[in-house]
Amino acid sequence: MIGGECTGGLDGGALDEADDDVDGEPSSAGYSEATAERASLIVEDRCDGSVTRVLRGTAQVRELRGGRRVTLRRGGRHFARRSGR
Repeated sequence: MIGGECTGGLDGGALDEADDDVDGEPSSAGYSEATAERASLIVEDRCDGSVTRVLRGTAQVRELRGGRRVTLRRGGRHFARRSGR
């Protein structure tokens, strides 16, 4: 973000992207967190929420808003919507 305004994301552009190999420790992003063992994830923070994609293994994703939990397998993705929308 620049100057506190969202300059990407709403058009699908990423503000931040992280590629993470997770092994039992929670991996947190702007609007969700993922827990997995021997998994590889990509978490993309956008203005409208966070997208988690699983490249390898299986992950449990928990939305920080509302606490909803989703199990993702290799190739799966989940969008956690930004709060207040």
